[in-house]
Amino acid sequence: MESVLVVALAYATCSDLTPHSTLHTIEYMSPYLWMCLSTFLMALMGTMTHHLGHNAGCPWQITAFVRMFGMLLVMIPILRASRVKFPWRASANLWGRTLAGTCAVMCTFFSLSYLPVSDATTLYHTAPIWIVLFSWIAYGRIPDKKICVAVLCCMAGILIVHQPHFLTTNSTKIIAVIAAAGTAMFMAVAFMNLNAMKHVPSLAIVVHFSLWGSVILFFLCFFTHCLTPDAMPKHFYPDVFLLTGVGLAGAAGQIALTKAYKNGKTANVAVVGLSQVIFAAVFEMILWGRAYTVFEAFGFAMILVPIAMIILKEYSETEA
Repeated sequence: MESVLVVALAYATCSDLTPHSTLHTIEYMSPYLWMCLSTFLMALMGTMTHHLGHNAGCPWQITAFVRMFGMLLVMIPILRASRVKFPWRASANLWGRTLAGTCAVMCTFFSLSYLPVSDATTLYHTAPIWIVLFSWIAYGRIPDKKICVAVLCCMAGILIVHQPHFLTTNSTKIIAVIAAAGTAMFMAVAFMNLNAMKHVPSLAIVVHFSLWGSVILFFLCFFTHCLTPDAMPKHFYPDVFLLTGVGLAGAAGQIALTKAYKNGKTANVAVVGLSQVIFAAVFEMILWGRAYTVFEAFGFAMILVPIAMIILKEYSETEA
């Protein structure tokens, strides 16, 4: 499965460029190497999150809070050093991005606690499909036939990959699949709000998101009794090293992601971001011995390849 997806992603990303020197090659490849590092770290974070929730019994609320608060601790010194002002009087779009992003984080960590990492990650990356659908609803941008075929192909792939979860009698797994799809929906809303804030520094947007997201998740932990004196020794202290790893991997992955998008071609970087599914699958095979069938590999390809096509098409139309 991995070889098929790697070839597809590499072809979609690099087919239009032919570097002429070693220096040019390094300069050109730098954003995509940063993106690969980001997807590796995010897949590692997802793997640790799955172990914490599925095997160690750590509540997903705590893991989500540590992820968000860790990013806040990293971003505040960077904000101060760059002398970017914090947007205390935030616009509706900024609040929309923060609230949608926080909901996406909650859905992400809930689903990772109950679903295989690669399955959940695949659903997260369907956000471009939801952007197309929401743009149709909100702005009347009717998708063309190729986009419609890509969406239908992607939906068929989701049914193939997640068929065992839909057929299960375990209601928690069904909810986890819905939550993973919810992650993509909330991410689409966050991205659409981001697109309307080109005048706001990206650093200020990230700090606003991590600050208020941390506050919301802290109160979520408090009201679900995850941070009580009785719960802390049971859930937090035994898993402190893995939780620290989640926070560090998430923060480092976010920084690498920012560097990738800052220096690379947006559409190509976004396509390389799909490699997170590959890294997640490799972690699952190494750590838990998961074996993928040809049918599952075909389902993953039916999801990821149409998404790559949508990303490239949407950005090419935007730049045109």
